[in-house]
Amino acid sequence: MDTSAPALGTPAWCALHDDHPDKLAGVLNAAEGLAYGICWEQAAMAEAAKAVAAAADWARVATRHRERADFTAAHPWTKRAVTA
Repeated sequence: MDTSAPALGTPAWCALHDDHPDKLAGVLNAAEGLAYGICWEQAAMAEAAKAVAAAADWARVATRHRERADFTAAHPWTKRAVTA
């Protein structure tokens, strides 16, 4: 990564001629930073998903939801009335 090139979108970068090597270096630096950011974000989301998965007995949660849905289907009078 060429850190001497001006950052993408800065006035110094905009002032460079389109075929100046530092202009391309600024674009590549920004792309590399974005790629690293996405990589770290994906890793953090994977860790968060593992924590959520471990936080509850999801089979029991699904069973309770199914039991409630079955009960509501068998006893329609238990549904809440929505009024506007």
